[in-house]
Amino acid sequence: MVAVRSPPRALLALLLLPFALSGARRGKSGQPTSCFHVEQMRPGRCELLSRCPFGIQELRQGARPQLCGFPRSEQPGVARTAPTPIVCCPSESKARQEDGGDKVMPPETCENFLATSRSTRYETVSERKCTEYARAACLMSAPLVTASAPSDGEPAGRMEFPHMALLGYGEDPDALAWQCGGSLISPDWVLTAAHCLGNAR
Repeated sequence: MVAVRSPPRALLALLLLPFALSGARRGKSGQPTSCFHVEQMRPGRCELLSRCPFGIQELRQGARPQLCGFPRSEQPGVARTAPTPIVCCPSESKARQEDGGDKVMPPETCENFLATSRSTRYETVSERKCTEYARAACLMSAPLVTASAPSDGEPAGRMEFPHMALLGYGEDPDALAWQCGGSLISPDWVLTAAHCLGNAR
């Protein structure tokens, strides 16, 4: 009988925490100050929902604004009741075309995520790791497309899915069977489905 050791819960929490933080950076008060709005594909600022016209518009349209967090109580140990959420309020586009539309970056270009963040003070290990991993993240001004994922041999465009990994199986590097995919979540880790590792591949 072979015992398989499962990863510690702390490791799993550390791997999932960057996604929960949604790219938010925190200021001296501990409250998020800058963020990256995933749907709008542009940097933003964490603001109270009541001060973010874009977030209010999202609510009116039935969408859920991207959450940065909730205000902290002024007194330690005292929780507020029903606080106003802090949401990611996307910045106005710096580059507008004459017709009023956003200027779209070519797919080959990549603006570093950290170039949009002005905060330099990070308080926790998880925030430092988020910053470390963000060095490889690209800001793409084109809208996020989730409907057309590569499948059935359909080729993906250059930089279309920059954080995807293709997993190959076999002993001979020239004859690998490319049977699963995953997401690059750090320089050393690929997140994939359990069935990709669960059988004798």
